[in-house]
Amino acid sequence: MTYFIKKEAYYLVEKLRQKQLRAFHLLIEKAKYYSRIFDSTPDIYHKDQTSQVLRYVMIEKQEVRVEESFIDSIETKSKTAEGITDMIVINLKADELDIMNCRGQAYDNAATMAGCHTGFWQPVLRDVNDAQKYLQTEGLNIHQCAHKISALQKVSEKNREEFMDDALRYAKSLCEELGISFELPRRRRKHIFGDGNKDAELSYEDDLRRTMFSSIDRVTAEIRERF
Repeated sequence: MTYFIKKEAYYLVEKLRQKQLRAFHLLIEKAKYYSRIFDSTPDIYHKDQTSQVLRYVMIEKQEVRVEESFIDSIETKSKTAEGITDMIVINLKADELDIMNCRGQAYDNAATMAGCHTGFWQPVLRDVNDAQKYLQTEGLNIHQCAHKISALQKVSEKNREEFMDDALRYAKSLCEELGISFELPRRRRKHIFGDGNKDAELSYEDDLRRTMFSSIDRVTAEIRERF
């Protein structure tokens, strides 16, 4: 690299990065889900940079390994929430990684990305509950909060069956992708002679529905009592 001019050196580094990224794509496709880690490095004399690291789980036979792979470093042109958001979204598209499979995010150097610079993940991950997002905004209106919480309660009560069906479909599809059984093994209860309590046995799915309905009803009851 010493004998290369600057332009040729950058070209070679970029080609190596692209080849390395293609190898990472194969690993991520095999692992499917991943976490993305950003580490900002402030430098008053040079350009600020943010490093990208992917963390994922590799399962081979009986061996489970948590691995991390360094992707690259990005020039941090702006440290505002909007600037950091644009930087992350642009690089997600450039890396061709599905954000829906990103199940975690983290960032280091919190002092640099704190205060007025926080909240950059909110525009990146938009599929967050509306009431939850509003409760974290600055200068929120308490009457609007009450309205959103009340709306959340009504939606939960009205669509509990739909929520349950969607959750079960997602759980089954995830089990199929991972090659595991949807139902848990049951322990046989020892039969005692003369025991007249013979409850009708529920299937695993029905038992799961009953448990989740109970949780949803408990949440809506808490909302009614507290707000």
